[in-house]
Formats: sequence, structure tokens, C-alpha cells
Amino acid sequence: MHEVPLGQEALVRIWNAYQKMTNEDVTLLQLKGRWKTLKKLYKLYSSLVNKSGWSWDQDNHRPTPGEMTVWEEIIERNKEMKVCRDKPFPLYCKIHALVSPSTATGEYATHTGVLLSNLYVKRGDKQSKAPIVTSRVYKRLQMTSSKRR
Repeated sequence: MHEVPLGQEALVRIWNAYQKMTNEDVTLLQLKGRWKTLKKLYKLYSSLVNKSGWSWDQDNHRPTPGEMTVWEEIIERNKEMKVCRDKPFPLYCKIHALVSPSTATGEYATHTGVLLSNLYVKRGDKQSKAPIVTSRVYKRLQMTSSKRR
């Protein structure tokens, strides 16, 4: 998850608002630590919810697999996942609303290269196929080949 870092002014405003709402005497560092913990939990629960066949159980506030037998395999691979099975996370949807829009998924990722199916690059005595070449290199290749003609 990639987030835009909060400026110091924004953090202080959030901290002041939190103290007014909760009447809790916490330091700014403690509040940042709590947010870090919540984001870690969100990532953990979210990694399961985003798996094929999984969904979010609104009533129990937990990720739910298509088959319950999958839990043991998941927990065996990653012990931290046990918390997702055993403890509800009622703040998941609220944190999702805050964090999800800034989470990079790669869904719209592109490259700036040009696909060249028959381009071969010669390196020493070896010749290798180079299917993706950046635009800058492609322009150089065009200029070089036009000079040879």
C-alpha cells in the first residue's frame, strides 16, 4: 500500500480532534503507532478478502473463504493470518474507505516501451530478441537505421 505522507500540520489537527472526541491523553507518537497497527491489520485482512473465492462477512467482520478447510493451509503458510480467522475487525470497511483509494493495484499499469516482435539486439557475438524497448531507445534505433540506408 502506498500512501501520501501526512504533513505535520495535518497530523497535529488529527491528533487534536482525536483527543477532543475521545478525551484520551495520548501523544502524537502513540496515535501514529495506533494508525500503523490498524493499517497492518487492514493489509492482513485485505490480502485474504482480495483472494479468489474469498469475501467479507459484514455480520462477523471477518474474511470468509469459499471453503472453511482453506483456513488451516493459510495459517500454516503465515501464522499472522490466524488473527483474521479468530478475531473480528469491525473497522475494516472504514479503513478501506480511507486507504483503498490510495492503494496501488497495478490495474492500470502500462509501460512506455514499444513492442517490436522482430527486433534483435546484437551484443558482442550474441544476438538476442528484445520484445520491449523504451521509446527513447526505439527513436535511436530508427535514427540509426535511417542513417544506414
